[in-house]
Order: sequence, then C-alpha cells, then structure tokens
Amino acid sequence: MAYRPIRVYVGGEVKRPGYYQLSGVTGSFQQPGNVSNQGSKSNLDNLSIAEAQSGNLASSPFSQTALPTVFDALRNAQGLTPFSDLRKVSVTRKLPEDQGGGKVRTELNFLGVITNGDESQNLRLFDGDVVVVAKSDEILRDQLLKAGQTNISPQFVQVFVSGRVKQPGPQILPQASTLNQALISAGGPKFLKGKVEFVRFTREGEVDRRIFNYNPGAAAENFSNPVLMAGDIIRVNESVLTGTLNVIDEVTTPFAGVFGTYALIKGVGGF
Repeated sequence: MAYRPIRVYVGGEVKRPGYYQLSGVTGSFQQPGNVSNQGSKSNLDNLSIAEAQSGNLASSPFSQTALPTVFDALRNAQGLTPFSDLRKVSVTRKLPEDQGGGKVRTELNFLGVITNGDESQNLRLFDGDVVVVAKSDEILRDQLLKAGQTNISPQFVQVFVSGRVKQPGPQILPQASTLNQALISAGGPKFLKGKVEFVRFTREGEVDRRIFNYNPGAAAENFSNPVLMAGDIIRVNESVLTGTLNVIDEVTTPFAGVFGTYALIKGVGGF
C-alpha cells in the first residue's frame, strides 16, 4: 500500500533547493528485538483520523517508514552543504480554511536526528509544506562529518586537481574533506611548485578564488585549507624555476633537432 505522493519545497542550505515529490510506502519495519510485521494494513487502519490530520504520528509504529518526513525531504535535496545549520530547520505549513487558514511555522533542532536518531524532531510532512535549512556564518565541519556517516547526504564529493601534482585529474573524497587531503589524493605536489589556486563557483553566481602558498600543516577550514564541496577546482601552479626551464626547453628544442639532423647527415655522408 502507498500513500498519495506529496509535493514540498526544500530551500536554504541544501545542495539542490527546489520542489520535490515524496511518497510514503508501508511495509515491514523491524526494530531491534522486535521482528513482528508492524506495517500491515490492519495496523494502519487503526490510526485515528485526528491523529493522521494532525501529523502527530510519533506513537505510530510505522511513522518512521510509511510517511514522508523532514529527513526524506533533505535527502531528496541531495543533503547538506558545509554551511548547513541543522540546529535551525523550519517547517512552514498552510492551514486549511476550516481551521482558520493562514500559515504556521515550527523550528526544529534536526542535529539530534543524525547524531542519535531523535525522531521527535523528524516531523511528518504534508502536501505544500516548506522546509528551510538555515545558513551558518562559518563552516560546520563536525556536523558535516556526522551527516556523512548517514544517508542524508552523498557519501563522497568529486573535485578536480591539476597542475604540479603527481596524479592530476578528478578526485573522489569523503564528505568534509579538505584541500590538503585532495592534494594527497592526487599524489601530492611535485618538488618544484608554485602557489596553489583554489576556485569555487557558488550558488549565488559568485566565484570564490584564492591563491596561497602550499601549507601541508594548515588546519581544516583555514584560508589555505578549505573544506571542499563538489565541483571545487584546485591547481598547483608552476614555480618560477619550472617556468624558466620550460621556456628554455621550448627555445632550445628546435635547435637541438637541427643540430641532430646535421650530425646524422654528416655521419652518413662522410663529410
């Protein structure tokens, strides 16, 4: 048995804000020490109409699996960003006319849901609900690490590393990884290297571009060791010396070819 899909909006600090269609499906839900089928239709029929309309289904044995929740909405929006503040998640709901109309909003501390499974903050959603995740002023790396251990966000991010590294190309890293970890994944910088360039295209259409000296000991979230997001670009530039050697090589290579050809002809012709 399946519920009619609902359409909700997910906004704020999620990876893919927008409208999402969520479905609730009944089935067998097993808790530790309890292997009985709790998702049967007979149990579902025992729900009171008032309970279903209120959305307060915490006492229902299948409320965690059968009905769409805030967790489902955030997961469909591809999870969190480094700036997502799960302590401040709001749900806005439009009231029906027979209940006076208007809107009501509730604030949730969703951090407990991903840290210890606190379902009291995992609100059931209704058609037309709006879920918004607040933005933190600073990167919440510990929260991102915890989220990476659940299925609310993709487990890995992909960034691109180029330039003076041993293994340039796309690098797939765990959530909350840093720039220095990406460079290690790419085999590390070569001995002769210049400054590191970091580029990120933000959702606001801006470009976060930084140029700095490579600092393998920099702390996470430092200016020269940012926490990475999918799509970030990292380039280790040429040093002054490698740039000079490249120029010399480009200038001398044609002459070396000419003299090599001359020596070959001279050796064959005997003159």
